[in-house]
Amino acid sequence: MSQEFANALRFLHLTQAEAAKLLGVDARTARRWAEGTQLPGPVQAALFAWVRLHKNQLPWRPGSLGIASHDKEHCAARSAKALMIDAAIEKVEKRGGPMNAWIVDFHQRRAISATMEVTFTPLVTGGFCPNVFTRTDRLPDLSRDRPLIEDAAYCIARAQKKRPEFGPVRLTYHTGIKQENGRWRVFPSEEYATNEDAIARACRLFNDRREHRLRIYEKDADGKALWNESELVAEWKARKRGNPSEHRFIIA
Repeated sequence: MSQEFANALRFLHLTQAEAAKLLGVDARTARRWAEGTQLPGPVQAALFAWVRLHKNQLPWRPGSLGIASHDKEHCAARSAKALMIDAAIEKVEKRGGPMNAWIVDFHQRRAISATMEVTFTPLVTGGFCPNVFTRTDRLPDLSRDRPLIEDAAYCIARAQKKRPEFGPVRLTYHTGIKQENGRWRVFPSEEYATNEDAIARACRLFNDRREHRLRIYEKDADGKALWNESELVAEWKARKRGNPSEHRFIIA
């Protein structure tokens, strides 16, 4: 039984103290359950219900609100209409980017900032469907919190384009050779089918330690890079440690 309790808390991203508060018991009782004491029937039922709701990306935690319908067939259309995701992204870009940094975790399907969590469902079309948002500092309010939800949408959209399978993309970089006019010699853009191919090439260039100002862009798009040099350097170092980025991205 302790394993069942621990598994439920892990899946719901709850600490023992948080679970105790939600279940209306003291921390010592929750600790006994974690150590193997039989769970009362109502507690088992509550955990089972929360897990089912969480699996379906539906609100279950007090202080959570649904952002859009979870009807999978109409999820993309309804979400786009309700939140105007493209317009939200444009708003965030016009105000200079998100107000806070967000961690976008595709494995857990959630975006997290200092005060908010937004769950989402990736779609086979390449988009996403936002589902539920939770405030950690106050009760949520859809109208008041709209700018933060727009920030989350922006960050999720950008993080999707940083995933290994996204493409086609182009890699640009400068060599360590200066021309007669004093400017760095720039190699033509190199096109790759996916981010993964471009990142692998960038890592090889870092190993040679000659090129700099490496960036990855969408193939036919100008503007902000998908991967800037500092991010590529961090990814290169992570891969040398055997820990490449696959599920989690920080967008600021």
